[in-house]
Parts: sequence; structure tokens; C-alpha cells
Amino acid sequence: DHVMPFHARLSLRLRLTSIAIMAFAMICATSSVFAAESRKGADPTIAELQRALDAATRDARSADNLDPAYELLTLANTAQQLRAPQIATGAGAAFSELVARTTATALKRPGVARDALDQFVDLRSAAFSSPAAQDALDKAMVTLFPAVVGSLEQAIASSRSWDDKLAKTADLGQLQASATQVKMAALASGIGTEIGRAHV
Repeated sequence: DHVMPFHARLSLRLRLTSIAIMAFAMICATSSVFAAESRKGADPTIAELQRALDAATRDARSADNLDPAYELLTLANTAQQLRAPQIATGAGAAFSELVARTTATALKRPGVARDALDQFVDLRSAAFSSPAAQDALDKAMVTLFPAVVGSLEQAIASSRSWDDKLAKTADLGQLQASATQVKMAALASGIGTEIGRAHV
């Protein structure tokens, strides 16, 4: 059974809040070098973003967690604001690869599947300007939601403790709320059906 710790949920919220702050800081930083470097003929804003993207992509390829995803989303959102589609595309592609790899790992390790799903749900609300990131997260959640729900259903069915059954059923309720949050109505409805069965 799994209930995401308060400090973990708080950490995710703080990361999402930091995306907007980081984006603003990045815009300010790239703007500050614009006047000095624009005489060289290259666009210093794009160059700065490209360097940040290269570093974030390297981090994402070697990471065993979703930490780089937040920076990649920041880059994608900033690139959209600065009208740098090639940077936005690169950030979206690196983000998608990280999400796909995390999903594959989560399917093999049920113990981390719920944490990955919780982060996907939170990241989805921040992926407002990256269609590639949105698509990657939607595909990942469509895969992970049934896996996590199925695991909980098995735990409920095998549990001999009524209190344990109630706790796991409450977990299903949290998953239903998450599915509703990311506008996956069919998934939310299916989870609601399972909750009803669990109470029978």
C-alpha cells in the first residue's frame, strides 16, 4: 500500500512552483548577455538556451529519477516564450525519452510505479506549453494507471484486515482524483467502479 508522504507531495509542488521562477530567471539571464554578444552575429539567447538544453539532456540520459524532467520543462516553456521552437522541440524530445524510460522501469518495479505516476500527474499540470511533453505524459499515465490500480485491487482482495482494505480503498480514491485532475475521464470512471466493488 502506498500513500505519498506529505514531504514528498510538498517537494513536488515546490518543484512545479520553481519552474515558473526558473523560467523567469532564465529569461533575465539570457537577456542580460544579449547586448554584449549580439554584435558577434549569433543570437546569444538561443546559444544560452542551447547550452542549457545540452546539459539537461545529458543529465536526463544518465538519471535514474525524474529530477531532470523539471529543468527540461522549464527550458521548453522558456523556449516557447522566446520563440525558439528548435529548443522547445529538443527539450520535449529529451523529456519524452526520460518519461518513457521511467515508465518502462516502473512497470518492472511495482514498488516505484506509484511514485512515478504521482510525479507524472504533477508534471502534466506544468507541461502547458510543450505538446511533446503532454503526449509523453498522457501515454505514460495510460500505461501506469491500470498497473497501479491492478496492484491495489490485488492487495485489497488478498487482505484479511478490514482496516487495511479501507486504507487501500482510500488509495484507489486518490488515484481516481488524480485521473480526474489530468482529465482522463474513462480511467477515473473505471477506478470508481473498482472502488464500488471494493466496498461490496
